Amino acid sequence: MGKKQSDFEDYDDDIVVDRKQKRKLARQASREQQQTQQQVDHQIESDDTMSRIALLCQEDRWREAVVLCRTCLAEALENDEADLALTLEMTLPKLEYSLRRQMCASFVVSVEQMMEKEKETLLDAGKQ
Repeated sequence: MGKKQSDFEDYDDDIVVDRKQKRKLARQASREQQQTQQQVDHQIESDDTMSRIALLCQEDRWREAVVLCRTCLAEALENDEADLALTLEMTLPKLEYSLRRQMCASFVVSVEQMMEKEKETLLDAGKQ
């Protein structure tokens, strides 16, 4: 029986060098892939932040959206992520406005309910 191919590779200097080069190229390709993956993850993370904020807004959870926006804005400023920070800075006033509007609407509804109850009480007192 003849020797296996791997036995020949162990003794052939050219093949050993080629294997070393292949490993080196594979490591470089792996590093480049990791760097591009990190860039993609960073882009997805910023998209994910805005998606989460948008989801909270669609569910009329303005308070949570404002808190999330402020938290992510602080992190973006801390990590020197200018694009994300700018986006969040422009988003925050709109979220705060919507939160104030929701709070005012809630107050008006509660006052109307209170007035209806008091009106019934006054009517009941007038009949007696």
